[in-house]
Amino acid sequence: MKLTISILLLAAFAVLLRADSPAVQPWSAGLNRAGRFRPNTSGRMSVEYDREAKAVRCSAERNGAADFWVYPQIDLKASESFAHAGKLRFEIQADAATVRDGINCAFVQISPGAEIPFPVPGTEWRTVEVDLSGRTLDKAKVLRIGINPKGDRAVFRLRNIQVEVPAAFAAKIAASPVPVASAVEAAAPGTVFHVGQPVELRLKEGVCLPETYEITSIDGETVASGSWPESGALTLPNPGIGYYALTLAGNGVDWQGRRTFAVVADPASYRRNPQSFFSVDSAQSWLAAPDYTGPLLSGDAYETVSELCRLGGFGSVRERISWGQCEPRPGEYAWGKYAVNAKLLAERGIGIASTFHDAPARTRTVSRKLPDDLLALYRFSEALAREFEGKIGAWEFWNEPDGGFASESAWDFAAAQKAAYLGFKAGAPSVKVMQGGFCLHPLIPYYQTFFDNDAAGYFDILSFHTYRPVANYPVMVRDIRDMLARNGAAGKPLWFTESGTDSEGNGEEASPVPGLRAHSPQQELMVAEFIPKSALTLQAAGVDRNFFFVLPPVNERGGAKVWGLLRRDYTVEPGFLAIAALNRVLGNAVCLGSLDPAPSVRGVLYRRPDGEKTLAFWAVSPRDGEAKAATPPGTISIPVRSGSCTVTDIWGRSKQQESRDGRLELPVSAMTAYVTGDLALEPSVPVPPKGESSAAFAERELAVVLKADLSNDFRLLPGKNAADLPGKSGRLTLHVFNLSGRTKNGRIAVKGGTLTGLPERVEIPPFASVSFEAEYTPAYSDGAFESALEFGGVFDGREITRLTVPLICSSRLAEVGVELEIPTDPARWRSNAGGAMTIGYDRAERAVEFKVRFEPQDGRWIYPELPLELPRESLAGAAGISYEICAVADKPGYDLSYLMAVTEDEAGRKNDVHLRTEPPAEKWGTRFVPLDGVALERVRTLRIGFNPKGAEVTYWIRNVKIVRRP
Repeated sequence: MKLTISILLLAAFAVLLRADSPAVQPWSAGLNRAGRFRPNTSGRMSVEYDREAKAVRCSAERNGAADFWVYPQIDLKASESFAHAGKLRFEIQADAATVRDGINCAFVQISPGAEIPFPVPGTEWRTVEVDLSGRTLDKAKVLRIGINPKGDRAVFRLRNIQVEVPAAFAAKIAASPVPVASAVEAAAPGTVFHVGQPVELRLKEGVCLPETYEITSIDGETVASGSWPESGALTLPNPGIGYYALTLAGNGVDWQGRRTFAVVADPASYRRNPQSFFSVDSAQSWLAAPDYTGPLLSGDAYETVSELCRLGGFGSVRERISWGQCEPRPGEYAWGKYAVNAKLLAERGIGIASTFHDAPARTRTVSRKLPDDLLALYRFSEALAREFEGKIGAWEFWNEPDGGFASESAWDFAAAQKAAYLGFKAGAPSVKVMQGGFCLHPLIPYYQTFFDNDAAGYFDILSFHTYRPVANYPVMVRDIRDMLARNGAAGKPLWFTESGTDSEGNGEEASPVPGLRAHSPQQELMVAEFIPKSALTLQAAGVDRNFFFVLPPVNERGGAKVWGLLRRDYTVEPGFLAIAALNRVLGNAVCLGSLDPAPSVRGVLYRRPDGEKTLAFWAVSPRDGEAKAATPPGTISIPVRSGSCTVTDIWGRSKQQESRDGRLELPVSAMTAYVTGDLALEPSVPVPPKGESSAAFAERELAVVLKADLSNDFRLLPGKNAADLPGKSGRLTLHVFNLSGRTKNGRIAVKGGTLTGLPERVEIPPFASVSFEAEYTPAYSDGAFESALEFGGVFDGREITRLTVPLICSSRLAEVGVELEIPTDPARWRSNAGGAMTIGYDRAERAVEFKVRFEPQDGRWIYPELPLELPRESLAGAAGISYEICAVADKPGYDLSYLMAVTEDEAGRKNDVHLRTEPPAEKWGTRFVPLDGVALERVRTLRIGFNPKGAEVTYWIRNVKIVRRP
């Protein structure tokens, strides 16, 4: 993503100099990206970033041109004005062949306005300063820096391009506030030092000297202060593990804000566990790419993120790969930045779990997102596993197929999962394979359809994502484990490849990047609070690995929602220390289970390799989502058998504390702390043991994979778990893939009805497929409206895995279902939207009318609540909910559309089951939402709505009915 820096940032980033010194325009940094240059030559030219030289590399060929010139061009943005510019400074270097062949001349061209020669470059880096004083450049639109080579080829490099404003103009902006964060940089990646390393903080070039400085800890205690050195660089003894803030004062400057930095334990001082539970989603190939990071980061973001992963003690990270980028044409592979990052992480001993969730258009014939060409998917997965063997040890096919990353059915996803699994295993048999992370709890029927397609035989680890409150985790993990057990996969590990929080809300502060919000310091602490609570609770519930989302910065929801442990300038938030402390304190420990040391105090107990135990503990806070938590005490008392204990806070700072009379008194807060020693504690709830997975798939023929393309006779239900077949029969195309190197012979069997169009026997050559046009007629039992189309078969004496399509017949449901209408009364509904909502009654439409207006900072969601009047409106025994809906908006389109069934358990915990629906249109339409998989007896409230793209929306609902089974 290319980021535009507004002219308004000139004041916010104004760099103040001494009265007689020039100032560097802050937007100059944005000129040093390869993506800003476009080829401009009489020959043929390319521009790319040279990572080793940290420069823009320009290479060109004469290509028959008589007058050979090479002047790469930057098109200046509105905010990048050369008005008042006094000097242009840059570094340039040419390769040996270019210098040997000769260079006629070299020019800077600022158009319109100036063409200025400069000395031709040599093989050594040379700093060039071009005097711009006295020139009228306020209308300049283009900057070119280049050469006229004598030879047929030329290569030169540019870096550190800066535009200076003269002292006279600098004085005009001297009264502007100076953010300390933009004036000071730390000599450490992400501003993270390690213990034993001197702390060096430097003023950026051109910044005037402050008179004094102060460094405080995250607790507000002063750890250092004094006069700022004349050299501009402050070097201090390492203050020890912690999170610190630098503030500046004096010299007539309005210094604002702070420059934060962190100190972590030296990774060489402890044994890093490559299988540590506490991992992070680094997503660096995407989120740290040069065109995404923007001009606020100086240096190589890939290096920075990789080194931060090392400093954080991570044994593994989660990465991203793009199929379309890596295989631009069939069989042609270009690993590019993905290979670069895999190498950077491997050099640091960090393992990778990677995902991809794009399919080139050439692989999609009927699907919008998932690949239809399973042979192409197999080959790409095989190539991935082979190329990255030894670096990427786990592969996750796709991402959140149950959510917005796939519009296709659960059976289509299962077929693709099978092909990807077989390809990964062919490329590197030892790699672990996951399905694309599921993301909805309470669990939805989509998942059971996935398993009903025998998908359990095609993944080694189940992947799940959550952004729910911590209090929901134990029930969530139990439900997932129960689902695995029901489907013969009880022994498979469970990884949460994304976990994050919304508890801090949208960003409260403006970001240096226009249109994007940033966390306030208080919000940063909320995220830090969440990180250990989340990870520890998941591990105690039986999860095998957790990846916090996410390390680099990224904004969603129109820029309002802030994700990432790094800010936009790639400095760490306090949460980075919280997760680094987890890896150091507990990365090699075994989780024993959970216990509550006191009312509303939660704890997780560990056994360390040396036999000692560690208790991680924290006080419940409103952000945890507990419904009826009492006020926690200020201290807890821990039984200790003997000796002193090590007490470590959330940031990783440790101290020794002696026990008295066999007990240890410890303060407790919402911030997790750790106590290690000879603790006389046992878990009250041990980590649940895993069961055993079924061995049935070992006897199956896994290489024969079935895929069905349903005709328009069928309609995929919004939940993507079933199809509606309103007629008596439906046409389809059955594809039979052989994803092996041997010819396969066998027959296809069908259950749940009759199928015409299939041959008696099928032969499939190696790595090929055959297709059949067929027509299916379902069989229903008396009074039923549900069925299932199930394909199976036997090839070469072994059963193949199933293709299962659950079906409902809406026309039969209308005949046999029992309807209970909920009155169309606006007083029954409660407002629930990201913007301002009004609810009324539209007499003309005989419907409840909802009007919503969103401000720019509001989240775009509308889900008004309809409490059910129990027991009359109980959903027990219900087949689904039907209603009529229409809507108008100032901007068309809806990102999501749901009916949410809100359940409540005995402890008062609420959960909302997200059931996808078809978005509304401007004309009235009827929706039917099946309720399979919902704990119907616990549903207390319904929400019906959507996530609109527009800022003003009006919609209507009428004839809400509970449809009960006969």
